[in-house]
Formats: sequence, C-alpha cells, structure tokens
Amino acid sequence: IFFFLAVSSTLSIDNLPIILDLASEKQETWEIFIVNLLQGGYIKEACIFGEGPSVWATSKDFKLSTSEMSILWTAFESKVTLKKFELDGVEYADVEVDGQLIHGKTNNEAGCFCARTVLGLIVGIYDKKEDAPNAALEIQNLAKYLFQKGF
Repeated sequence: IFFFLAVSSTLSIDNLPIILDLASEKQETWEIFIVNLLQGGYIKEACIFGEGPSVWATSKDFKLSTSEMSILWTAFESKVTLKKFELDGVEYADVEVDGQLIHGKTNNEAGCFCARTVLGLIVGIYDKKEDAPNAALEIQNLAKYLFQKGF
C-alpha cells in the first residue's frame, strides 16, 4: 500500500492522502486519515468506523464504546434525530442534523461532527467553539473523498 501524506493546516480534497491500492482494509491503511485530521489543528480526536460496529482507525486516546458507535450508526441508517448522545463518555446535546452531518455540542465550547460515507462513519471532536466551522469542513471533505472512492 502506498500513501502520499500532505501536511496542511486545513484538510481539503486536494491534499488528502492518495491511496493507490485500497485492497487491504488493515488498520494502518485508515490511520493516515486520522493523522491528517489531527494535523489540521481543528480536530483533537477522531475515529473512523464501519457497520458492526467495527473500528477502522482512531486517535490514540479516543475510545468509543460499541453502544456509542451503534447509536450513531442507527441515527444515520434510520434517519432518526438524536436529542443527545455520548462519545468516549462525553455527552453531546443541542444536536443539529444537516444532511449527512451530525453536529453535537457539549455544555462548554467543545463539540463533535459525525459524517456518513458509503461504508462507514467519521467522527471528529473539536474543543473550541471557534474551531467548529473548520472542523466541520475537514470532516465533510474526508467523508466526500471516501464516498467518491466507494468507502
């Protein structure tokens, strides 16, 4: 498997890793996407997982439970509106759903964005309110990229 890793302050379709061979879904394959999200500086924790739920990649200190992932998966699959949910033990409320993006907020300045791809979900956590627009853009761009690649 070959990768091209572009480091930038903002993640966009143009600087996402180019994967020449996605035949293998080993965890190392997906880790590069987590690295890119974290290097953008707006997202402090991230996870990509598929149905089951099955974690494809996650940042080191971000631990989602099976039930936390299942709730998000079900929300996207059945188009259920969530009033609140938990990720890594942190409660998110004031949930906004905009198409393929879920935005949850904590009672302080932190929040999360969750986006659907063809086969998975991407979750990104930000810790400052002013990072929210850029965090949303990074999650949406990665989701769009993976969607276009059939993942």
